[in-house]
Amino acid sequence: PTMIELQKEFCTKFWNHVNPYTGLAYKDDPIFVTCCIINENDTFINHNIRRWYHLIPYYDHMLRDMFDRWLKEKGIEYDAYGCDLFTQDAPMIQFRTDLMANYCRTMYDHLRAIGVKIPLCGSNYHTCMGSVKAQEEMDFQDAHSYYYDWHWGAEEKLCAHQTITSAPTSPMSGPCGNRIHGKPIAQASDRPGVTR
Repeated sequence: PTMIELQKEFCTKFWNHVNPYTGLAYKDDPIFVTCCIINENDTFINHNIRRWYHLIPYYDHMLRDMFDRWLKEKGIEYDAYGCDLFTQDAPMIQFRTDLMANYCRTMYDHLRAIGVKIPLCGSNYHTCMGSVKAQEEMDFQDAHSYYYDWHWGAEEKLCAHQTITSAPTSPMSGPCGNRIHGKPIAQASDRPGVTR
């Protein structure tokens, strides 16, 4: 909760900042056309780095308390304090989906309240359908793809085959899995300023 309040504070200062050259606050400047609420993050990321957070008792306990309250609200019998927080059990998946949806809704409402008018999405990083579902109330979906497949040579910066194949790392794999019926999807490449 503290980090969310700090993000709101940051967003308020950022979007209300007045560009001294244009005289426009960023929220009123037509140079901004879309915005992600958070970059490359969701409640389903299961990388080892996320597990490190649970080595800190404060955060581990906070998440378990939130899970326990959620279980009670839903009338679900489940051991919030004895479970593996990275389990794929149905209650945990639904909790993570609801947790992310509430976060996105909270930030969306805050940005609208301070006068941000452009289309907003939750995150550009979707690791499963729970993450996609959590963002179905957003204005659009976003997916970032990397054409270079994380291989940077001294001269060659792009892997051309990534753009024309259906390999799992193809840029088309992201948007296809992140699509929500009736919602636009933005496809950004690894090159700054390029959106498809």
